[in-house]
Amino acid sequence: MTARILRAVENPYLRILGHPTGRKVMAREAYTFDLERVLRRCAELGVVVEHNAGMPRLDLSDRNLRLAKELGCRISVNTDAHAVSDFEQMPFGITQLRRAWLTPADVINTYSPEEFLAALRPRP
Repeated sequence: MTARILRAVENPYLRILGHPTGRKVMAREAYTFDLERVLRRCAELGVVVEHNAGMPRLDLSDRNLRLAKELGCRISVNTDAHAVSDFEQMPFGITQLRRAWLTPADVINTYSPEEFLAALRPRP
């Protein structure tokens, strides 16, 4: 699984790695793969890593968010909204980010529009 995810990360058109571990709280464990290796490669290539604040995902966990920060990854947070009411789940994501000691500088959603676009890896 690690090789498969790394191939995706190395695709020059990928900007944000979504659902990084595939977990669903109390429903499905995370994939079995070398997360540290994948996060390290994301940091090297400038691929942003998604933090999905929607229940039941909360993917990445607070511990994995902290690891991502330590390895130099930038994070994007979203609610995986499928309906307007799903936006109400954003506080869950913010809580996870705070538990991991991330700051606004680590989360591209907090950037100005110009900074946000610059934070995304350029297309080939």
